[in-house]
Amino acid sequence: MEDFTGLSMGVRVFTSSDDFSFYGFGNPSISEEFRNVKHGPVIIKKFAIIGANSVILPGVTIGEGAAVGAGSVVSKDLEPWGIYIGNRKIGQRDKDGILKNYEKFLRTQEEERIGSIFKKLWKELK
Repeated sequence: MEDFTGLSMGVRVFTSSDDFSFYGFGNPSISEEFRNVKHGPVIIKKFAIIGANSVILPGVTIGEGAAVGAGSVVSKDLEPWGIYIGNRKIGQRDKDGILKNYEKFLRTQEEERIGSIFKKLWKELK
């Protein structure tokens, strides 16, 4: 996961999964010789967000700034700055607006960048 990414509640990210479409039959208690297991890294690029209860399957790259809707199953790479339900692109995020907001964030004092949930903890740590 790169900077400024977010995984909502219940998101599951898998780097291995059984593929039942060919010779394999699934059962984790048997040798992989008899299973068709797909392994691959999952890469979540900067500014990407993943909605609640989504599932990201092995070998997928979520492009910079991509947004994945709640309850999605993502099995293919997603292009940067798109809005997706599963693998289907349904819209485009405001890349310029997000990057402009990011520049403003960087110019803001560190104490002012922190969300209300963490402000108390931040003060205690100082």
